[in-house]
Amino acid sequence: MGVVAPDRLRIAAIVDHALRPESAAEAVAAADIAHGLGAEPVVLRLDWPHGERRSQEAARIARHAALANLARARGASVLYLGHTRDDQAETVLIRRQAGSGSFGLAAMSPLSPSPVWPEGRDLRIARPLLSVSREALRDHLRREGLHWIEDPSNEMLRYARVRARRELRDSAETEGLIEQALASTRLGMTLHGEARLAAGLFVRLEGSDAVVHAPLLDHKGGPIALAALAVAVGARTRDIPEEAGAGLLRRLRQDGHTALGGAIFVRKGEQIFVSRDPGGVHGRRGGGKPHPALTLAPGEPVVWDRRLELTAHAPGWTAARAPDGRSTAPVFLRDGSPQEPGEAVTARWLIDARMSHLLWRGISLPFR
Repeated sequence: MGVVAPDRLRIAAIVDHALRPESAAEAVAAADIAHGLGAEPVVLRLDWPHGERRSQEAARIARHAALANLARARGASVLYLGHTRDDQAETVLIRRQAGSGSFGLAAMSPLSPSPVWPEGRDLRIARPLLSVSREALRDHLRREGLHWIEDPSNEMLRYARVRARRELRDSAETEGLIEQALASTRLGMTLHGEARLAAGLFVRLEGSDAVVHAPLLDHKGGPIALAALAVAVGARTRDIPEEAGAGLLRRLRQDGHTALGGAIFVRKGEQIFVSRDPGGVHGRRGGGKPHPALTLAPGEPVVWDRRLELTAHAPGWTAARAPDGRSTAPVFLRDGSPQEPGEAVTARWLIDARMSHLLWRGISLPFR
């Protein structure tokens, strides 16, 4: 469930993942519970395109995208989720078994950015129950005379989380996992703080591109800052590991031209110029589809290439690929004809917002 704010209309967002035949009826039952508690229920049914892999990770991404779109439509900047202390321990165990680094082992935070981009830009996730055990939450509901719905997927051992839950059920390891999450969180805050400091000192953003000053290559926050910059400029969907950023840093010390995550890095003396790979927008031979044109409905922000937010203030506008095959910014069409939009379309580059979204554990510093 998601609560917009204590002094406003409470909206309960109920996601029907559409992975089981019973899920639609369960969503209706959850909506009835929410209505009885005085909230406005909104059921979001996920749509699975034919052939799409329906893994738990794919479901998580689709779920968060749907929730983020609802929050934006309702003007909410914070989404409240009900993750508990047990959920936290299970997450740490799963990630430890998968070999995650310090950021992964930090697991969930009481307050963090939405995990999806660009749908989750400017949206925060709050987890007020993260210090409460699952059984304590159930005891509270029993005392209040409230019932809940148990998801039968919670008993399916093919899922890693269910196996982790079983492993922890008769174990005293939960407290140790929580401590590990706290230690990793503190380390993550330090690492992100160093990266944000490096970016603030040595990165200059210029619209869709960036200029990096060479001293960043010797700064302790350099690898993580470069990885975040590659994600932001390169329009990548997922984070880039710190070790990949370290590899990029080594190449930039030795070579004048390299690439990572859809971003091109060109070194010229003491400056490194970072730009979007045109192939990511215009498509590539043998694979890689070109970016589709976007219809700009008046007053409804859309994002071009995960990097540029566009809002039209008049009907008839479309954003499309540049005909030269090199420019990664869109050109604009009015009723099908190329035109300069002037004040009819507002544009906001999201490079700095994406870097802040990636380096959120650090101290907030402005980019130069």
